[in-house]
Parts: sequence; structure tokens; C-alpha cells
Amino acid sequence: NVLREELKEKLKWNVDRSSPSTKIRDFMDWTKAILKDIHYQKKVLSNPFTILLTRLWLIWNHAATLTAVIINLIMLIGLEATDTPTMLADTGMFTIPANESARWKSQFEHLEMWKDAFAYTMDILAIVILLAFFVANHPEPPNVRRIRDRLRRLRRAKADEEDDPADCRDRGSEGGNKLAVNLFSIAT
Repeated sequence: NVLREELKEKLKWNVDRSSPSTKIRDFMDWTKAILKDIHYQKKVLSNPFTILLTRLWLIWNHAATLTAVIINLIMLIGLEATDTPTMLADTGMFTIPANESARWKSQFEHLEMWKDAFAYTMDILAIVILLAFFVANHPEPPNVRRIRDRLRRLRRAKADEEDDPADCRDRGSEGGNKLAVNLFSIAT
């Protein structure tokens, strides 16, 4: 009941199937991570607030996108340029003077209030999406020991590479949780 669909897909596509023994070994590594995730998901699903955050994440994302589109439409409809762009002769680029470059059209001055309301809504949705991400993925803060060991391995690998350039492979992916989400990773 608590096994997430994205977890099933990740398992299906990321298990090493190069040989029967590696398939079993990798599947057992995944099993440890999956059991840990199931335990965490049970904890998440025991709180109504976290259920609301995680189960409705797609709605939060669509609402944020729609809000951004509405803010852009309000600005396209209600703002007019006060200064015309001038072309810089030496670069061929257009520039707008640094003073007030746009103002609200007189018939649409009330749109500024709506833009601000939607901007605050966007801020709230961004916070909700961030909270939903952290609740759903429980990212881990950087492990100082792991970073230090990895830097030492990279230093050793660089020294070994200078001695024997044929043996230069990345050993940074050994072990660890298959589902770990690092706080400062590109995916996060």
C-alpha cells in the first residue's frame, strides 16, 4: 500500500541485469533501500498534513505554473513601456534606460494589486512545493566523512592515473542507499 509508483519505476529501470548473480545482488541492495523507504512512507502517511503535501504534489506544481502564467499575462496586459529601447551602435544590442522602464496603463492600474496577490500566492505555492519535496524524498544532509573519503579517493586516483593512465574509473558509486537524495545534489 505504501510502495510509491516512482519507486517501482526506478527499481524496474535501474537494477543491474548484466548477469544473474549481479541481478540478485543488486536487487538485494535495492531491497534494503525499499524497506527503509516503506518504513518512512508509513510514517509520512500517518500524518494528515504530510498526506496532503505528498499526495497532491502534482496539483501544487500545476497551480504554481498556472499562477506564473497569470502573473505574466497581467504584466503583458497592464504594463506599457515608458522609454523606448535604444540600440547601442558598437554592440548592436538594445538597452533601456535605468530609470522607470514601465508603468501601469491608466485603465489597468488595478491590475497591480492583482499581480501582487498572485505573486504572494506564488510564494506560498513555492514553499508548499519545497515542503512536499522534502517530505516525499527526505534528502540527507551532506555526510562530511563520505565527502572526505571521496576526496581522498579522487586524490589517490589522480596520483594513480599519473602512474597508470589505463586504470582510471570512478569508484565514487560504491555502496550507499540506492534511493538516497542528497541535499546539495543536482537532482535536488
